[in-house]
Amino acid sequence: MVSPVLAIVTPDRKVILRTNVSPEVLRWFGEDLKNIAEKIGAAPKLGKTH
Repeated sequence: MVSPVLAIVTPDRKVILRTNVSPEVLRWFGEDLKNIAEKIGAAPKLGKTH
């Protein structure tokens, strides 16, 4: 079980992060976010056909 991680991205793309987890957990979280973003970027867009 891990502590909560609260991440907020402002309209000007600044990130506000509140948590008490270790740096290792934040690295793991960041890697998972990058993997999710890559999958979303590779997924076909709705309404688009090739």
